[in-house]
Amino acid sequence: MPVENDLFLTFDCDSMSNSIKNDSIVCYSLLLNNFAMKYSKNGQIDIQIKNEKAQKIKFNFAFVKKGYDVYMLTMCPIHDVAFLGSDSIIDLIK
Repeated sequence: MPVENDLFLTFDCDSMSNSIKNDSIVCYSLLLNNFAMKYSKNGQIDIQIKNEKAQKIKFNFAFVKKGYDVYMLTMCPIHDVAFLGSDSIIDLIK
């Protein structure tokens, strides 16, 4: 399996804020409408999240570096009543 060197992320969102940033972790919290990820600039979308509700959903994501590897973590509630704070994803990776 070939190793991909590029990652292109597209967000349609509001209220994006950075909750932590250091040499091994960067985390963001936002209100999401749509999200897309692809591995080449002009290629097809590989992963997509489409919000079909009128209200934007709370969404957290983080990049975590462990040694030579970088992991992308995402978190969003399944139900509207679920609470997702801006530091929820940080609590999972500490």
